[in-house]
Amino acid sequence: QGGQLVILETSQPDSPLVKPFWQLYFGHVMPLFGRVFAKGKYQEYKYLDETTEHFMDYMTLGQLLLKSGFKKVRISRFNLGAAAAHYATK
Repeated sequence: QGGQLVILETSQPDSPLVKPFWQLYFGHVMPLFGRVFAKGKYQEYKYLDETTEHFMDYMTLGQLLLKSGFKKVRISRFNLGAAAAHYATK
């Protein structure tokens, strides 16, 4: 049967209508919420935004899994594309 892999990652929405609002929320609002509601965790949420912005998109990650020998790669997107789950078998 092989091993199962599941990856859940934050991602960037594709829609040009949604993306600016997502960037505002993820880049500015969430870090402020982190400061207020998560005991001053502003930098941690800012870091999450920065790494998400520079990480490969969901399709590139899916292609990388295929090139790495995984089979039956399936991708589910959530929250207007702001998160993606990758399921694969090796």
